[in-house]
Amino acid sequence: IPAEPLFRSSIPNSMTSIGYSVFLGCRGLTSVTIPNSVTSIGNSAFLGCSGLTSVTIPNSVTSIENGAFYGCSGLTSVTIPNSVMSIGVNPFAFCSKLYKIEVQSGNTQYTSLDGVLFTKDMTNIIAYPCAKQGNSYSIPNSVTSIGKHAFEGCSGLTSVTIPNSVTSIGDDAFRNCSGLKEVHSQIEQPFAIYENVFLYNDNGSNKFTTATLYVPRGTKSKYQATDGWKNFTKIVEMGDQPKGDVNGDQAVDVADIATVISVMAKGNNDLSSDVNGDGVVDVADIATIISEMAARARMQNEAEE
Repeated sequence: IPAEPLFRSSIPNSMTSIGYSVFLGCRGLTSVTIPNSVTSIGNSAFLGCSGLTSVTIPNSVTSIENGAFYGCSGLTSVTIPNSVMSIGVNPFAFCSKLYKIEVQSGNTQYTSLDGVLFTKDMTNIIAYPCAKQGNSYSIPNSVTSIGKHAFEGCSGLTSVTIPNSVTSIGDDAFRNCSGLKEVHSQIEQPFAIYENVFLYNDNGSNKFTTATLYVPRGTKSKYQATDGWKNFTKIVEMGDQPKGDVNGDQAVDVADIATVISVMAKGNNDLSSDVNGDGVVDVADIATIISEMAARARMQNEAEE
């Protein structure tokens, strides 16, 4: 299939499957009609079809394989029909305009809630649409497994809450979530995860997320000793540390400003001093501390009046 001149495609009725990488990189493809003869959409079938804005999956399709629509950055919504029994990993990763994934109510294997794709029993989250409204997301308490690549490429996501019910997190689950600032883990007994779960690409170089990891009270040392989680440079026990308290003394004062200045002078960019969460330790963090000090002083004055 040529990469550029194709704009629309009608797949012949004689075809029963869309094979591996058939439309790979067809950036000019804007829509495709899949006939009822097709039962499977193969690995990477439409990978990189950035111009694709519309696709109708017929009720004959039983499987959507790995990366089938990976990088279809023009795709805004998709509906999974009742017939689909199997969905591979990262089917909609890097679909930057995808705001919802719907599943027909009669499907016995899958469901969607608020546009997010789950297994029918809501225990496994499979795919989060990158353009979903809002920049924070709380994973439902029914979920025990976060699938491979489930949130991959969702650069607009700034905060995610992981419930204590989760017992496994797949490879690359939050990879390239470059806007992620806060990870709220309610997991009381942290389990090992791969480092690539929270990696992102920075000008061709893989780096670990700069997000702050918030954990249950009394579990910080467990997270610091557990593979994957221990890569977070800033781990805060929820409810314990006031914003701006970079030295951990439970106060927000000039000592915290001194700590930030010291970090800046050393040039080590210790992100435990990154108060405003922008990935850099600089004067903006000092300004945030001063703002917090002023707010606390006002609150105290009001309480004394």
